[in-house]
Amino acid sequence: MNRQKLATAAVTLIALLGINVALESPAAAACTPNDIVLQTYKSGNWIDGRASMPTCGDASRSSTLTLQRSRWYGWEDLGYGTVYGDGYWYYVSYNCAGTGTHEFRTIATGGTVGGVGYVRESNHITVTC
Repeated sequence: MNRQKLATAAVTLIALLGINVALESPAAAACTPNDIVLQTYKSGNWIDGRASMPTCGDASRSSTLTLQRSRWYGWEDLGYGTVYGDGYWYYVSYNCAGTGTHEFRTIATGGTVGGVGYVRESNHITVTC
């Protein structure tokens, strides 16, 4: 029996048994929220948060990008953006001139293909503006 006939027989058997098989590329199957890269840094009087998410076979995937600073009552949101699963860097910035010393971070929030929510967090920086 040649390979094509074996493959056809295997698919037929799987269909007869009622087994659902999701066929994904190895890259898509391996993609997780942990693959999102996040960074927070200071440039002049600007605090920049940036994120990049690999395509993993689906460039329409997205996460919400939020730049935050620590306050006595918790984390304050300073700006929002969207990061798409296309491998490019996306930025959110805040002019911190005259605001004093604070701790900053960037987070990405979203949901997996299976509907499980996630929060990914960047490095924290403490700077005086």
